Amino acid sequence: MERISSFKDFNSIYVERNQQITVEENENKRNAIADRVKTIMSEMEISKLTDLDEDTKLKFVETLFSEEVTIDTEETTETETVEESCGECGEADCVCETEESDEDEEVSEAEITSDEQFQEYAMKVLKKAHGDDFEEEKAQDAIDGLKSKFSGDYGAMVGALS
Repeated sequence: MERISSFKDFNSIYVERNQQITVEENENKRNAIADRVKTIMSEMEISKLTDLDEDTKLKFVETLFSEEVTIDTEETTETETVEESCGECGEADCVCETEESDEDEEVSEAEITSDEQFQEYAMKVLKKAHGDDFEEEKAQDAIDGLKSKFSGDYGAMVGALS
C-alpha cells in the first residue's frame, strides 16, 4: 500500500485503480460473450462461422441477440436484453426511437442547406439539450447570432451549436 502525500498522488492512484477495474470488467464481459458464442455454436452444432449458409447465419445472430444475456463481474451483475434496448440511451422502455419516427421529416446535420433548415434543426437540438429549462426567446437569439456570425456556412453553424 502506497502512502498518499498529496492530492496529486491520490488522484493518480485513484485513476490507476479505476482503469484497472475497468480493464478487468471489460475482460470479464468479453469472456462472458465469448462463452455465450461458444455455447450457441455447440447447441447449433456449428464448428466454423465461415461455413454457415445464410439461413443458419440469421438463426445464429437471432439466437445470440434475442435472448437475455447475463454478464457477471466481481462488483455487479448486468442483464442486457439486446432486442428491447434503445439504441440512443440504452433503456429498455425508452421512447427515443418512437418519438423520432413519429416526427415529420427530420433534418440531419449534413442536409442543412438553408436558414430555415438550420432554424428547425437548431430548435430541436436546443429543446432536447435544455429540456424543461428551454426558453424559445434565448434559443432564437443564439440561432440568430450563429446565422449572422457564420452567414451561410451551415457546417460551421452546426459545429458551433454542438
